Amino acid sequence: MGGETYQKKGGQNGVFYEIYLTKLMYKCIISKDGKYKWDGPYALPEKMHSFGVIYFDLNETDRYIITFGGTREDYNTEKQAWEYRQSSTIYALYINKKYEHLSSGGANNDEGEHGTWFELDYKLPSRGNYYAIYDPDIISDDIHLFSYNG
Repeated sequence: MGGETYQKKGGQNGVFYEIYLTKLMYKCIISKDGKYKWDGPYALPEKMHSFGVIYFDLNETDRYIITFGGTREDYNTEKQAWEYRQSSTIYALYINKKYEHLSSGGANNDEGEHGTWFELDYKLPSRGNYYAIYDPDIISDDIHLFSYNG
């Protein structure tokens, strides 16, 4: 899994368990016959975990990977220490299908910067860890977010 780890108290017995922040993400491609292969890795904009994510095909050439919320490492200037905090940030990774084989990112081209993450101006209504569900064949262009905490 990789990434940094921290301990969090939880569960029925109040036991400590480890949480891993990671900078990489993979996509699992499942065929109709049940076979699968892993695609990636895609570098995340920052180390994070427990974020919602969707894969969005905009048109014939442009697609995006979009993340919602999650837990990140932030610097607390008052305490002068790093802390783990839930986020309300939405990030999008632009992928030009013509350059998708260059998945390491940063490939400049005339149509935009393939592999470039950007932070959306819009924020989620509350900080949190989310699940994201998106299927244009079933629910049109709606994205459904569910908080881990209800």
